[in-house]
Amino acid sequence: MHNEIRIRFRKDLEGQQHRKLLQLKGQLISNGFTDIIHIHDDGEDYYINSFTAVDNKAAAQDYIVNFCKEQQLEHVVRIL
Repeated sequence: MHNEIRIRFRKDLEGQQHRKLLQLKGQLISNGFTDIIHIHDDGEDYYINSFTAVDNKAAAQDYIVNFCKEQQLEHVVRIL
């Protein structure tokens, strides 16, 4: 089963958006969804972060979606 999750976001985030995105990545690690998150350039305007979900890919994706809704990042973060 393929457990990779990739999220895409703009490079030019506002300060508060950037802090919330860092919080999301920290929560993914501290909640045990992954051990490491890889950062890749996606052209001049975007970054892609990818990670392998340790146990349950669906649970990790649900966590990302719910976090983004709570933190109003739906228009900033896109799951690929």
